Amino acid sequence: MSRSNLKALLNFYWESKTINSVHSPYLYKLLTHIFELRKTYYADTALETLRQKLKQDETVITFEDHGAGSHKTSSSKLIQKTVKTLAATSTSNVYKCRLLRNLTLYFRPKVIMELGTNLGLATSYLNAGSPEAELHTIEGAEPLYDLACNNFKELNIKVTAYLGLFDTVLHKVPEVLSRADFVYMDGDHTYESTIKYFEWIWRAGPEKQVIVMDDINWSSGMRGAWNQIKRDYHCRTIDFYKLGLVIKDPELTASDHIKFIPRILKPLSFGFFG
Repeated sequence: MSRSNLKALLNFYWESKTINSVHSPYLYKLLTHIFELRKTYYADTALETLRQKLKQDETVITFEDHGAGSHKTSSSKLIQKTVKTLAATSTSNVYKCRLLRNLTLYFRPKVIMELGTNLGLATSYLNAGSPEAELHTIEGAEPLYDLACNNFKELNIKVTAYLGLFDTVLHKVPEVLSRADFVYMDGDHTYESTIKYFEWIWRAGPEKQVIVMDDINWSSGMRGAWNQIKRDYHCRTIDFYKLGLVIKDPELTASDHIKFIPRILKPLSFGFFG
């Protein structure tokens, strides 16, 4: 972990609130629900069975990373990885997937849009929380797109999956964007792209909308994008360190921003210092 990321983590820990110090009834209800992560659902067994299957798949795939890639590789570089490596390092872990599932279970969106399909595990958890929702997902790397589509078929999940770059696909689906009341942004983790796609989604979307952003503290650029969103948009935000939740609501009288951590990770907090 870099020095700047370590500093960001320590600042987050110090400034974060636990459920003990959340006084808003709305936030208390929301946070209590989405952090009930020990509770399992019927779909979890099939989803985690698939995860374990993917973690054992030694198939090597070659694809172009159109996003920020990793800290050690440049964007748009042709890379080779095994499926099991992707399943272990690039897909959302069980904790994050259950958090996403609980978010869609709580908000009950009608139309879900995901930017960055990868192997489709997070997509499938979004569906598990709100199976009646219309679900759309975009993936730029064809081998990942093919794998995800096979996974959706195996799980018998109805998903409209698009192969292509975010810019290209988003231009083609304005009608979907205008109805997307829940958006999960998990791709192209650069400052410029994050601001561009957030602005696009915000302006195109309905009056009430939930936008979940992945890896908001992954880099200084992502932190800068997150801080700019908090500063420039009339919204409620919750920073979970790995994920950022943005709630757009015309009935919101003032912007409201908090950092939140589960009480078990900050056991000495009693509401006096977060």
